[in-house]
Amino acid sequence: MALAATKPALDELEITLIGPGRGECCIIHLGSDRWVIVDSCTDNRTNVPAALGYLTSIDANFDSVELIVATHWHDDHISGLAETLRACSKARFCTSSALGSDEFLATVAPYKDRLQFAGGSGAAEIFEVLEELRASHRTPAVRAVQDRRLVQIAADQFAHNFDCEIWSLSPSDAQLQAFYLEIAALIPQIKDTQRRLPSQNKNHMSVVTFVRVGPFSALLGGDLQVTRNPDTGWQPIVRSTGRPASRSTVFKIPHHGSINGHHDEVWTSMLQNRPISIGTPYNGGVKPIPSPQDEARISSLSADFFVTAPAQSGKLRRLPKAVEKTITEQGVTLRPSEAKTGAIRLRNKGLRNPSVFSVELDGLAYRVV
Repeated sequence: MALAATKPALDELEITLIGPGRGECCIIHLGSDRWVIVDSCTDNRTNVPAALGYLTSIDANFDSVELIVATHWHDDHISGLAETLRACSKARFCTSSALGSDEFLATVAPYKDRLQFAGGSGAAEIFEVLEELRASHRTPAVRAVQDRRLVQIAADQFAHNFDCEIWSLSPSDAQLQAFYLEIAALIPQIKDTQRRLPSQNKNHMSVVTFVRVGPFSALLGGDLQVTRNPDTGWQPIVRSTGRPASRSTVFKIPHHGSINGHHDEVWTSMLQNRPISIGTPYNGGVKPIPSPQDEARISSLSADFFVTAPAQSGKLRRLPKAVEKTITEQGVTLRPSEAKTGAIRLRNKGLRNPSVFSVELDGLAYRVV
C-alpha cells in the first residue's frame, strides 16, 4: 500500500518515518501546515533527501518547516541533511551539544580551513550545514542539551486549538563533560607528547526528542543507548525531574531496536501502557537490527510495532574463489544491495482521542506480529 499523496488536514497530527534508504528520517506535522524534520536519509529510489521528496509528494511548502534536528552525526542519520536545510529556508537547525572530535574541528575551523579538513562524512555534512547557515544569515544552530525546550507554540496558532512544545532530553551534563575531555586531549601540553582519549561513541551523544501537541506526545529515541555510566545514555533521562511528565503514545525506537538501546524505565515511566512503536532497520553490520529477538521484545511491549523495511545483513555472501578472482581482475567492487526505502505514516485528526491513529505503510514497511 502506497501513502496517499494528500496533505494532512490543518487540525491533523502526522508522524511519518522513512527508511532505510541510507538511514532514517522522521517528518512531523504539528498542525496548521507547520512541520518538523528529525534526521535525514536519502531515498534510494530517487536519490533525493527523503523529507524533501515526501513533502513534495503531498504538495507541502518547504517554508512551512519550523525546525530541523540532527540527532547525531552518523552517516545513517545525516544523508542529505544540508540539501534539506537549504531547501527549507525558514527552518531553525538544532543539533547535539556534544560532538565527536572531527565534528568539533569542523565546527570551529575557519571556513577556508574547512575546505582542507580531512574528516569523515559527518564532518563533511557539518561543513555544508554551517556554510548554509552562514551564507543565508540564519540564526546559529540551536544546541540540544538535556531538558531544553526548543519550540513552544501557543494553541491559537493551530486549527486544532492545542499548544505545542518540543524538547531535547539529551545529551546529559556528563556526556558533555566527556566531550570536553576528548577535545582537551587534542591540545598538546608543553614538553609532553600529545595524548588522545578514546573517541566517544556518537550514539551516546544522540539527541532524544520529545514532541507534545495538546494531549498527545511522542518520544523520538534517536540512536541513544544504555551505557555503563549512570550519568550518560538513557539513565539520566528516566530519572530527570526537569523533563515533561507526559507519557508518550508514539515511540520511535532508539538505535533501530537493538537491545543496547532498551531501558525498562523508559517503558514504565515515559510511555503510555503499550504505545505505538515505530522503527527503521540498520543494515550496515554483520548482524542486522532489529533482530527477531528485538522485534519480539518490542512487540510484546507495544500495542503495535511497525518497521520501515526488513533488516538485512551488510555482509556479502561468499562467492567461489574463481568468481571472486574474475571480479577483482575486472576492477569491480561488490557491495550489499540496499533495502528499498519504506515509510510508516500515522495520522490523528483533531486529537480528540490522542491514542487512535490511522496507519499507512509504503514500500517494504510492515507490522510486526
